[in-house]
Amino acid sequence: MIGSAVTGNSGSARRRAFTPRALMLGLAALAAASLMPTAANAACRQGFCVSGYDQNGIHVVNFTVSISNYTHINASTPQGQVELGRNQRQFSFRNGPVGQLESYGLQACYKGTFLSKSSCTPWAMFTHTPR
Repeated sequence: MIGSAVTGNSGSARRRAFTPRALMLGLAALAAASLMPTAANAACRQGFCVSGYDQNGIHVVNFTVSISNYTHINASTPQGQVELGRNQRQFSFRNGPVGQLESYGLQACYKGTFLSKSSCTPWAMFTHTPR
């Protein structure tokens, strides 16, 4: 017997065993809940608004941008920098350990010509804590 509970029955107490099946179903429900997306708080800075969620060890960031005249967006993640196209509004990165504060950033850029470099806005930095 794994465990037991006391239940009332006409003034007398009787024991009901917790079955391994009930225990396994409870553990399966707990595991399934941990795989569900966990929403992150939204924030806005320097022309970018972000929101996101954690799922299966990945943090997915959705964002909007109110900056005009840019050709691409750079995203800085804990794993490195990624260039996003003008119409992309999502990127992701692997989560670090639960509870460890992580930083990521966004900047809008205008691609230069053949002889000039890109010009970009300053980084808009955001934080995320994996749950």
